[in-house]
Amino acid sequence: MIIGGSVAFVAIALDLIYRGRIYRWDEPVAVYLHHHATPWGTFFFSALSGLGEFVVLFPYAILIGAILLYRRRFRATLIWGMALVGCVVINEGLKHVFKVARPTEFTFYAFGPHPGYSFPSGHTMGVAIT
Repeated sequence: MIIGGSVAFVAIALDLIYRGRIYRWDEPVAVYLHHHATPWGTFFFSALSGLGEFVVLFPYAILIGAILLYRRRFRATLIWGMALVGCVVINEGLKHVFKVARPTEFTFYAFGPHPGYSFPSGHTMGVAIT
């Protein structure tokens, strides 16, 4: 999964660097999903994406940190904290490097879209790191 995700990330990044946008799959995938969307599917996948929200991940991160401290795993706690902070710093930094606007066409949101850039996904990165 790590290798596959890394290869996909590099492929998207190279599209952005050399072509200025995500050419190969961005629009075709968006159009396909738009035409096959259902209200239930939109809600389900919006809720699934919501698992990457800060308000969901932060309490989990605190709980895991507390468990690690309780078990006197100080090095693991430090690494845990550095990974979470690094996730935020790297994600925000990459968003400002690539500057991919959030899609406005062929999208449905059960919940309001976030402001800012869309790539790389903070939700996905946060869940993967956590």
